Amino acid sequence: MDEQKSLNKKFVTAKWLVENVFLGISKHTIYKWAREGIFPAYKVGGSLLFDLEEVIEAVKEKVVLPQFLEERINEILKGIR
Repeated sequence: MDEQKSLNKKFVTAKWLVENVFLGISKHTIYKWAREGIFPAYKVGGSLLFDLEEVIEAVKEKVVLPQFLEERINEILKGIR
């Protein structure tokens, strides 16, 4: 992986994901999706972290999203790229 790209990654918690991306979805569902391999999770210390871009791309490939959620995800991606 390119070093500059790895420095620009945004790692977030399940709590952040449910509060900012997957509104109405529980943290339990986020952890379940990670266990099922829908997207990767990284254990750092005692926390489970998620690469925001990896999560969004994986979900877009594997889950049919409602239009409002697709629009929200696209807004978030614009902000991190």
